[in-house]
Amino acid sequence: EQERLRAEQAEQQVEQERLRAEQAEQQVEQERLRTEQAEQQIEQERQQAQQERIRAEQAEQQALQERQNMESLLARLRAKGIELN
Repeated sequence: EQERLRAEQAEQQVEQERLRAEQAEQQVEQERLRTEQAEQQIEQERQQAQQERIRAEQAEQQALQERQNMESLLARLRAKGIELN
C-alpha cells in the first residue's frame, strides 16, 4: 500500500514537473514573440524614417530645380531687356 502511494506521489511530482516545464516553454515562446514584435516595429520605424529622408531629399531636389528654372527664366528675360525687381 505504501509502495503504491509512493508511486502515485512520484507520478504526481513528474506530472507537476512536466507542467512547470510546459509553462516555462510557453513563457519562452511568449518572450520570443514579444521580441519578434519589437524587432518588426523597429524595422517599420527605420523604414518610415528612410522614407521621410527620401521625401525630404526629393523636396530639396525639387526646390533646387525650381530655383534653377527661375534663374534661367530671369536670364532669358534679361536677355530680352526685361528687368524684374
